[in-house]
Amino acid sequence: MSKLAYIEIEFYQYNQLDFLELMVEYGWNFDYCGFKNYFPLGNDHDGVLKNKKISNSKLMDIIQTKVTLNEVVGVSMIWRHTNIGADFFLKNDSVSVTLSTLCINSSGLMDVNWYLDKIIYPTINSEKISIEHFKYFEDSIY
Repeated sequence: MSKLAYIEIEFYQYNQLDFLELMVEYGWNFDYCGFKNYFPLGNDHDGVLKNKKISNSKLMDIIQTKVTLNEVVGVSMIWRHTNIGADFFLKNDSVSVTLSTLCINSSGLMDVNWYLDKIIYPTINSEKISIEHFKYFEDSIY
């Protein structure tokens, strides 16, 4: 059995770059063993993140171009120096976060509060971002 979990966030006020910068300031980073996982330029990626060894500044240039072209931004991020990560899919007014490496509590259940603390909490005091609402989904796959 495995778990599939994700968080959907919709915003009143929001910019994709501001959101990603806030996540990085709070402790998320783009580095997966020296590689970055992201949607390349264009919308012909079929929802598959590209894995490439590039710098953070090059990745941010790609993300900036995608925002300018009104494309969906997809990027994997990992929490500090752990193996706990997530895939962030950013649109004009929303973010979908697929919890790719799941944080399980001592009871074997998804630790939802851990993710909310690391993703939702940083936006609460932000002057640039204002959440309208969010939803959490979790399903077991047999």
